[in-house]
Formats: sequence, structure tokens, C-alpha cells
Amino acid sequence: MNNYIDAHCHLINDDSLPNILFTAYQSGVCGMINNAAKFSDLSNVIKLSNMHSNICGAIGVHPWYISDAPDNWADVIENVLMQNPKIQVGEIGLDKNRPDIDKQIDFFTRQLKIASKLQRGISVHCVHMWNKLIDILKNNDAQSLPYIILHSYNCTTCEIDSLCKKYNIYFSFSPRNITSKKITQILSGIPISKIIAESDSDNPKMVINVISEMAKILNIEQSDLTDIIYKNTIRIFNNGQTL
Repeated sequence: MNNYIDAHCHLINDDSLPNILFTAYQSGVCGMINNAAKFSDLSNVIKLSNMHSNICGAIGVHPWYISDAPDNWADVIENVLMQNPKIQVGEIGLDKNRPDIDKQIDFFTRQLKIASKLQRGISVHCVHMWNKLIDILKNNDAQSLPYIILHSYNCTTCEIDSLCKKYNIYFSFSPRNITSKKITQILSGIPISKIIAESDSDNPKMVINVISEMAKILNIEQSDLTDIIYKNTIRIFNNGQTL
């Protein structure tokens, strides 16, 4: 059986979770990076990471939920990360379709600085703000980060070669963007050593379908692409010291 790692999921810690995890494990999903979105998600992410050695937790405030964060959100996140050295930073980012752009930039920049200070990888959400994102990375020592995941990647204008040279960066694909009209153009422009896959959901098993679709687009045997993506993703886990 092939091994899979879900590079970006959002697990819900309720009665359905044991069955979801069992089904994922039975299907070959041997690891996952579980991201917070809201500030209130932090405790559950930490709890699941402590309970399951193959679940890497990532905490942060998503740009959709910055208005829900308390005034001391940054201090809390930094303190939690200091107390939990295996926890990474995510999901953070920028979204032009949402309000409070200046506040989004402030939240993203502050979380990026925390990640750089504590040497944690980040998982980034970006919608129609790629130039600003790249500018912030350039001006905030992002080259020192263990890794950067561009989650559900869908940009056709980024200078991929330049990003790969400057940062330990990975381009992750999800059920949401794998069927887009421009996906063939996007995938064909990324080094295969930098491609990873995600469910972007509470069901990590979905990552298998994402890889199946990518294999068709890239005209690669699914088993071969599965092996490549597993090796790409396990490098992130090793940098984060989670497996």
C-alpha cells in the first residue's frame, strides 16, 4: 500500500473523529498537518497533536477570523508555540475577498515574525494578494523558515523558480483547486519535488483523490506520483521534528 500525508487539514475533534482517522489510516494516510483557523481552535489542535504522534499541529489565525481574536492573540500564540516545540504555524495569510486588508497584513506579518523567531514552518492561505505576500516574505526573513506551504495553490503569475531558490517552499493542491480550469498550467510550471497534496477538510482520506487527479494531469502513474509526494511531504515533517 502507498503512503500518503495530508499536508493541510482541519480535523474536528468530535465523536466522528476516531472513525475518520481509522478510515484514513486503513487507506494509507499515515500522517497529517492539522491547521487551526480560528483563535478558538488552538486548544483542540494542541490536544490532537499530543494524542497522535502522526498528527502535526499548526496554530494561527486565518484572515477570515481575525475579528474574533482577542487583543493578546499574538502573545498567546507565541507562548503556546514556546511550550510546544513540535507545533507549527498555520493557517495564516491574506485574502483580497475579505475586509480589513490592513489588519490582515498586520496579523500575517506578526505571525510570520513569530514563526521566524521560533523557527517553525508556516501554512499560508492567499487569495489575489500574491505580490503583497511575496513582498512581506522578502522583508521578514522568511528565508530562515524551515518550510513554507502555499496551501491550495492557484496562482499563475508567481515566479516559481525565484520562490524555490529563496525559500524552502512547497505548493499544495486540494480538492477545491485541482479541478480549476488553470490547474494544468499551474502544475506544469512547478518542480515535481515541490508538489504536495492536501484534503483541506476534516477528512484526510480525500488527499488520495487529489493525487489521483494530479497524476492524470501530469501523465504520471499514480503510484509513482504518490511516492514522490510522500517523499516531498515527509521532508516537511522531518524539519518540524514530528515523525
